[in-house]
Amino acid sequence: MSDLDIIAQIDEKIHQLPVEFLSEVDDYVNSLLQEYRDTSQIAKKRSEQPLIGMWQDREDMQDVESYVRQLRKPRY
Repeated sequence: MSDLDIIAQIDEKIHQLPVEFLSEVDDYVNSLLQEYRDTSQIAKKRSEQPLIGMWQDREDMQDVESYVRQLRKPRY
């Protein structure tokens, strides 16, 4: 199902609602938009942190599982 199909279905359902409920639909859509904006801002801020990706160039950490296995090996 395409995005346009989903939008058309939502639009059709909204048109079936009594007028009294339209303000609630609007409030809900606005809260979803705000949540999306907040989440996007948080993700953007996190990706700008200098710690993100600081080990990406380390060849010994390319295979995380074997790296951790090697770290734990002396314990067993």
